[in-house]
Amino acid sequence: MALPDYRIRFPSNLMDFDEEVHGGSPDGQDINNFPEPGQARYDWMRMVVIGLLANQSSIDEPTQRKIGTLWMDLNDRYFKYFDGTEFKDLANAIKIGDGSLVKWSELVDNTVGKVTEISSFSGTAAVSGVVEISIPSDCLNSAAYSNNHPVLYKNGLLTDPRLTSFNTDRDKVLLLDNEFGSVELRKNDKYIIIIQRLDIVVPDTIVVS
Repeated sequence: MALPDYRIRFPSNLMDFDEEVHGGSPDGQDINNFPEPGQARYDWMRMVVIGLLANQSSIDEPTQRKIGTLWMDLNDRYFKYFDGTEFKDLANAIKIGDGSLVKWSELVDNTVGKVTEISSFSGTAAVSGVVEISIPSDCLNSAAYSNNHPVLYKNGLLTDPRLTSFNTDRDKVLLLDNEFGSVELRKNDKYIIIIQRLDIVVPDTIVVS
């Protein structure tokens, strides 16, 4: 079967619309017989021009459409196009890279969803036995991200992330004593807390050899 060819063209000979335009498979729409033999109706021609100018903007779907027909859906005021079966969001037919604008948008949404605010603060312990560190107000937004985790550097050395966590209100960093070890700040210890995205903290101790 020949492919449909809906280009606007003006050959000198009469065109066989069924074969040359519709690809041998006319769909029975009114536009297939427009204009009828004889004097073309002025109101119909005017409606065609308005429809072209307005991209058939309407509440109801256009009844006269071909593959590639644009439609401004006035229900949501977004452009859609006819794919031969149904009207779809125009973004499905806009290519970006190897995919469509829809696929690109989904990728961006997924990527942006993983972006979190990172913050850090540092200080010195005034006493020994410190196991809670209050988070400064400037860093509370960062602590609020569910996938963020507090990472502790004590006297310049990284502490096992399994030994730090947030309290329930996520306004304090807890230094833990558990099966993985223990950590606390003693007097004059220097610390740095970095609050950053940390999706996975493997609970097991991995033995290498």
